[in-house]
Amino acid sequence: MNITKTLAALACAGATLPAAASLQAFYTFEGTLGNAASASYAGTATNGPTFAAGYQGQGIAFQAAANQYVTFTGLDINTSAMPQVTFGGWFKTNGNTPIVGVLSHDDQGYDRTIDIDARGGATGWSAFRGDGVVYGAPAALDTWTFVAVRHDQATGAWSLFVDGTQVDATGVSFGPGLGSLVLGRNPCCDAPFDGVADNVFVFDETLSDARIAQIRAGGAAAILAVPEPASWALFGLGAAGLALARRRG
Repeated sequence: MNITKTLAALACAGATLPAAASLQAFYTFEGTLGNAASASYAGTATNGPTFAAGYQGQGIAFQAAANQYVTFTGLDINTSAMPQVTFGGWFKTNGNTPIVGVLSHDDQGYDRTIDIDARGGATGWSAFRGDGVVYGAPAALDTWTFVAVRHDQATGAWSLFVDGTQVDATGVSFGPGLGSLVLGRNPCCDAPFDGVADNVFVFDETLSDARIAQIRAGGAAAILAVPEPASWALFGLGAAGLALARRRG
């Protein structure tokens, strides 16, 4: 899929799209570390990560040996700022030797984090759950993998998604972590990531299983077009009308 054309088409059609769900940050890495969801939370690179072929268009590549990473200053996924959160992206790892931080605001408290770990019972894509590590699925080398975490601090509901695998937990509570999100390493500890990331996103709500599946299947277009719950019916009617107009045209 041509990510540039996709984003341009969505921008042109913005007036007809339903209100987006609470998308706080979306990074396509098309030659920029800017946030496609707003003017806030642009990334700052450390030690020279580079743009490279991504899942769609370009992504951002990290060399672990150089300790390369990107900080999204002020993008606060603490439970005090985002009691509900869904965050993730597409990742391709060049190494699967644990422990490797990927997307995190951890300050040594098993805070909201995606990583490659072995402490959850097996080695692979994993996530922190406040008091330890949960394993999701193997981290295949040089393979684009969709990984996302969903959490509701009020209810304790928590889920890890790794492509088609879903692991759920209850009673999950997080203490305070850092006030900025880091891509490419765990900001407190663990080895840095060696690989490529693309289409990294943060929603300040818990997306449904269906909407997460939609994002996994649709990529950037689905992330930008995810409607508010009350807009689903209007979105369906609008899409049907657009399809009818195209057939008539």
